[in-house]
Amino acid sequence: MTSSSISLKAQGTLLHRQLYLTLKQQITTGHFREGDRLPTQEALSAQFSVSRITVRRALAELQADGLVQNEQGVGAFVRAQVRRTPTSVSLTYLEGLALAVSETQVTVLKVEMARPPLVVASMLQLDDNDFALHVVRIRAREGTPLMHLDAWMPPRFQPRVSAAELERRPLYQLQIRDDIELGEVIQEVTAEMADPPVAGHLKVEVNSPILRMTRLVHDSRQRPIQYLLIRSSPQRTRMVMSIPGSQLNTIGAGHLVHDVG
Repeated sequence: MTSSSISLKAQGTLLHRQLYLTLKQQITTGHFREGDRLPTQEALSAQFSVSRITVRRALAELQADGLVQNEQGVGAFVRAQVRRTPTSVSLTYLEGLALAVSETQVTVLKVEMARPPLVVASMLQLDDNDFALHVVRIRAREGTPLMHLDAWMPPRFQPRVSAAELERRPLYQLQIRDDIELGEVIQEVTAEMADPPVAGHLKVEVNSPILRMTRLVHDSRQRPIQYLLIRSSPQRTRMVMSIPGSQLNTIGAGHLVHDVG
């Protein structure tokens, strides 16, 4: 296989990590298949305009992840991969939340009353100087952090939510009780660079690409009750959707919004 030259830039993520991520994507998407030999270190060095040391570090990380087998004097060969298949489980929104809770362990980082960013205040229909309840958590599985959850709620929820309660019950159960029924949920998925605090909690490199889901939850009276930012690493997390053709539309399936022009 041949590819045109691509120059990696020493900005944010280290060069060997950029090369590692590029080769990992080519392997996991089947560009390189099981048993294929990767280009030589010399070829990769020329293709990506990086040093041989950078190439060796990237290949060493690929081997540590079980993606390739480096054979001295021969080259790096792609190992057999576990193929990921889309899930066919269909859950309601609340069932999905319950599943996430059952499969992970929570660490509560912050529960406080604070002034939210202006965009959050607007989404929660608060005045610019109003305070809101701010809750930050990490959800992990077997010690591996999967989600950084940054939630803002109207101040009326403060009596219901505490760090001690969040250790026992998930946030949605503390919010949605007999006096509140769930209404519309609007969510947006994009990507961003991991800032130092988020990178530290997710155990990824600073400025590495992460998934960002923004979720605005309403009650049945269309009052916003939660503005939630979910951040996760694409190395550990993917989003799967399955929508019947008869129900397929741009609202349910989502559509691209271009913030240009």
